[in-house]
Amino acid sequence: MEGNKVAGTVLIVDDEAFFLHSLTEGLSTALPGCTIHQATNGQAALDVFERHPVDLLITDLKMPRMDGLALLAELINRRIHVHTIVLSAFSSAENSARAERLGAVAVLDKPVDFEEIVRVARQALHGRRGGFEGVTLAGLLQLIEIERKSCTINVRFGGQLARIFVGKGATLDAWYRDQRGREAFSSLIVDAEGVDLEIELSHLPAHVEPAIDASLSELLLDCVRLVDEQKRGTSTAGTSKRRTQDAFLITIEPTPAGTPPTSQPTTRAPLERDGHPITRTNMADINATLQKLKQIQGAMGAALVDYETGICLGSSGDGRLNLDLAAAGNAEVVRSKLRVMSDLKITGGIHDILITLDEQLHIIRPVPKTNLFIYLAIDKRQGNLGIARHKLQEIEGALSL
Repeated sequence: MEGNKVAGTVLIVDDEAFFLHSLTEGLSTALPGCTIHQATNGQAALDVFERHPVDLLITDLKMPRMDGLALLAELINRRIHVHTIVLSAFSSAENSARAERLGAVAVLDKPVDFEEIVRVARQALHGRRGGFEGVTLAGLLQLIEIERKSCTINVRFGGQLARIFVGKGATLDAWYRDQRGREAFSSLIVDAEGVDLEIELSHLPAHVEPAIDASLSELLLDCVRLVDEQKRGTSTAGTSKRRTQDAFLITIEPTPAGTPPTSQPTTRAPLERDGHPITRTNMADINATLQKLKQIQGAMGAALVDYETGICLGSSGDGRLNLDLAAAGNAEVVRSKLRVMSDLKITGGIHDILITLDEQLHIIRPVPKTNLFIYLAIDKRQGNLGIARHKLQEIEGALSL
């Protein structure tokens, strides 16, 4: 339909000739307003970038001559910011959701679901936010983890040389200035925020002693918190040791095949709020709150979310909704509304935000004097909006953080 037509230039990079041809033909039909270019490896893709502007890059990661990871690193070096969709044989829904939450690229499974790639391609070409961004150092690290690659990441900027050592996707060690290990990693990612970088991938040395015992998600989310603190002016200048043990860390554990969805509330590790970690008593209160939300008539899922990071403190559902994804998406809704209110000079807080779908009602209720909101999804056939709002008000009033 004309209303759904998009325009732009798409570059598809893959060394499998049949797949490359099939995807090109399919996207040419599905995206009639677009120009489609092809490349069989990273070096050939760079040649296309030199000759044509590219609006959307769709690339495989495992290719000869120059693989997809090396291509993405070179795009960073050349300051080329392009919406990117990565195809990976090691992808998963959990990895893709985690990558998008952390500002990395969109990652899709291979063999590819054609309808899905058309959907995300349209979204990217329309310029919507949601993970389809130019690749960053953090995004590259996410992809290296997903691909379980072993390498040394050499990062140069501002006259400095830093190194991150990765073994089979796990971050082993980091060197930056006079720092080593986790401290070096955090300092590097924070200092590299918004800076032009030169990145080179090289072989992992034969003997690298692991000096970091945290997952990449832990490390990157800690860096997000540090960057946020710097923006708020709450970081302590010159502090050599950064507090990380009380930071809120998201962990995604893949559900074993055949395991039924649980309806039990899931709470996370402690979150630092105004310099003070939420205590175990607070976390118990969160758990009790989720139990109450679950008992609201027609409740499909509920979560307590930090809208600044898009991360759940806890969630409870019947398995019909991915509450981690819902948390991230609805955090964007809250942030956008607050920006609009600021632009319009509207004072006061948000009582609640209602999103009405064909069969569901999604209610977002910010918790006063915090950066948190309660998210509740109810089945319209079973629930009642008025009762749900009344119950939410009671539950929010009793919540102690």
